[in-house]
Amino acid sequence: MAFEADMGCIKAQKTKAKTIWITTKKIANNELINLIKKEMFVVTNPLLRFLLLPIIKRTRGTIFDANAEVGDKTAYVQDSSKINFPLPELAREKLSNLITRMKLHPENKYVCLIVRDELHSRINVSDSSATATEYRNSSIHDYMGAISYLNSVGFSVIRVGRLAQPCNFVGLDFFDYANSDLRSDENDVLLLANCEFAISTLSGIDEIASLYRRPVYILNYLPVSGFRVSSLRPLVLPKGLVDSQSGQVLTLREIVDRGIWEANSSSKYAEVGVKYVDCSPQAITEFSKQAVCHFQGKNDSINHEEKNSLVRDFFILSKGIDAQLAHKAPQVSHLWLNY
Repeated sequence: MAFEADMGCIKAQKTKAKTIWITTKKIANNELINLIKKEMFVVTNPLLRFLLLPIIKRTRGTIFDANAEVGDKTAYVQDSSKINFPLPELAREKLSNLITRMKLHPENKYVCLIVRDELHSRINVSDSSATATEYRNSSIHDYMGAISYLNSVGFSVIRVGRLAQPCNFVGLDFFDYANSDLRSDENDVLLLANCEFAISTLSGIDEIASLYRRPVYILNYLPVSGFRVSSLRPLVLPKGLVDSQSGQVLTLREIVDRGIWEANSSSKYAEVGVKYVDCSPQAITEFSKQAVCHFQGKNDSINHEEKNSLVRDFFILSKGIDAQLAHKAPQVSHLWLNY
């Protein structure tokens, strides 16, 4: 059976094939589910979900894990597939009205900025879980230089997401949509589906941009292995990792040897004597320049020999990445070597 994949949204190509979308208990964006419902059968009832899974297995059906943690192979298939869940005809008009209400520069195109911070952790999860996931957080104020740069090259910046610390950057072509009364599930989809590109700290909402084939540039993220093999995730910059006692930056081999290549809890870094270091405001601005260069198809200042070597190391040290996906590898910004 042939499939097309949209960040876990799997749709069978053959007419005889049946595709069933089974949701998780917690739905992050109901508008996206409504779009999926127009194209396939969606199961939201917990009991029906429980009954269907073993039936699918017995009939030799194919089950894809469609959570936010989409695998490399799924993302790879997506690169060559069409958009399976088109927006309604009125979406353009609604988007235009939305942008007008934000009072952004009328001649600028816009990019979406996603910055997860401690407020998200404190409100969205328990206190213990908030501490465990604080390694994923960063400060929106470190992005002011990047926002200013993006403005200077003709991009308005819209901060998307929810449960984030409010900010008001006077004098910048910037709108804190995440903390505005305009935020809704429908507007989340409209903005991310139509942005020029997104810059994200690796959060579930950026999957919407990829779903609609918008490039997503990832920085300030951990674990290091969190990069995706996809042409839609073309450039990454993880947080820095240093030895707590010596202050020395860990090499990629040391990160793997200490068992934190895939560490998904703040305590796991502390247990092996490692501190994580946020990308500096200067590095974030430089990364934004590299993202714009990539988006515009221009050469940037990355040392390609060094970059390619780093990418090869990522693939050698990461587990289970199929060789056929190697040409979809993201560029690892040389800025990562500067911590």
